[in-house]
Amino acid sequence: AGADGARVLGSLATTSKDGSLKITSVTRGARRGDAAAADGDAPPALALRRHCSAGDLSLSSVALTADARFAATGSWDNSVLLYSVESACVVTTIDDAHAALVSALDLAHGGGAGARDASLCTGAWDATVKLWRLAPSGLVPHPLLELYEHESPVTSLRVAADGNVVIAGAEDGRVVLWDVRAGGAPVASFSLGEPVTSLCWSDGEAASAASAVLVASSAGTVAQFAPDGRRVAAVSIASEARCVCADGPLVIAGA
Repeated sequence: AGADGARVLGSLATTSKDGSLKITSVTRGARRGDAAAADGDAPPALALRRHCSAGDLSLSSVALTADARFAATGSWDNSVLLYSVESACVVTTIDDAHAALVSALDLAHGGGAGARDASLCTGAWDATVKLWRLAPSGLVPHPLLELYEHESPVTSLRVAADGNVVIAGAEDGRVVLWDVRAGGAPVASFSLGEPVTSLCWSDGEAASAASAVLVASSAGTVAQFAPDGRRVAAVSIASEARCVCADGPLVIAGA
């Protein structure tokens, strides 16, 4: 609980085009004497915890570690930063992490086969995807893997929670799946035929190479693909599908 009696539900990290990073606490029941709060029915409230100006160029993406102690961000200046929420400072900066702006990233929390450490996966407009080790002291500046199967800017990616599988979509509509345990060998590749804006696994945190994939496009398509690349189902919305996520059988897309 917070100092005012509020129950902390979690943390939210956001970035913006002004180069700033914000960490916000999500709480419930902050106001004393509030009948709704006493009943546990008070709506969630947002409280700004940290605000960091990381540079002059836009921050394109952000991901929080499982314990919300660190936030990783990608920047239009080609760099990757690791921010300590507790210390309120940047602990690692990898300049020129890619040869073009970093467009997407995701964190794997480790603990999978082989007791893999936590890792960060990044994608960029240079059409590459890289995997970095997240050590207790910060990001190790030399990538664990560099993946080159894409030929156009990477626009979205995900790494499985155990760090064993990576999937990334690109501006040309192509989606590639890699097996990290096999040294980054590509295990599947298929095309949506439209620029990819967002993707995810249907299994969420339990994702593996055997999981179905959901892909959204700038043309408003949201499609499901089987692990072997077969298109299983698709729907169209009236405008660009900017994000997609899954919660069991429920698929949520934002425009």
